[in-house]
Amino acid sequence: MAFLPPESLELTGGCLCSAIRYKISIPESDFRPLAPGALPTPIRKGHSHLPKNSRHITQDEEIPTRFPLIEIDHCQSCRRACGGLIQCWIIVLYDWVEFHLQSRATSRDARHGDPLIDSEGHFYNTADVATGAEAVLQETYLGKYESSPNIHRTFCTRCGTGMAYCYAGPKPEAWTLGPIVDIALGTLDLESLEKDGVRPERHGWWEDGVGWIKKLVSEGDGGLIRHPTGALPKYLVGRDRPKANSEHMNESWS
Repeated sequence: MAFLPPESLELTGGCLCSAIRYKISIPESDFRPLAPGALPTPIRKGHSHLPKNSRHITQDEEIPTRFPLIEIDHCQSCRRACGGLIQCWIIVLYDWVEFHLQSRATSRDARHGDPLIDSEGHFYNTADVATGAEAVLQETYLGKYESSPNIHRTFCTRCGTGMAYCYAGPKPEAWTLGPIVDIALGTLDLESLEKDGVRPERHGWWEDGVGWIKKLVSEGDGGLIRHPTGALPKYLVGRDRPKANSEHMNESWS
């Protein structure tokens, strides 16, 4: 939570087809628990990602590491599971999350590809969703893959969106909190992703990472060509000034 503002905030998100929706209610900073055993988080002065009311920091300092954690994950298993170069999680307590899932029975007439925004659904216990309880798997579009003992990766079986990661095994002796769940940050709604301070604060599993990917996310892309859409005949130059091939403006490969 290094970059989040101290006020309470709500984040919403879900899968591509809206069969799975959730709300994360983050309390104000005084009620965000410390991450057990974690070292303090270093913050550099003038960091552009600091919340607006904290940009007065004039020197490097360290702050206590509290939940939620927002982490870029270089783990090879998470990379394969999400299908992207890296995964990014927001790690929260069960108590902060509310899941609403559409029922297979009430949405079976919806056309494939249409969002299930008008279908009836139900709120489900966070533990049952995070660990993929059998009843939830039968009643809803939630799917589960156990990639290792006690590790549950959940996803939407209708649209394929990877949703969450949950370790349900024994915790270290120093663990003083309740259970936690990692929710894929990319499933947040755009309005939530654009809220002040919602961005990664750390890298996880750095030693597992691929060299060029680590360099890409830590040093930048080195000036790769930027297409404003999927159309290759148009790209941006300078300060996002468009350059286009007028003979092929309507062509797109994606």
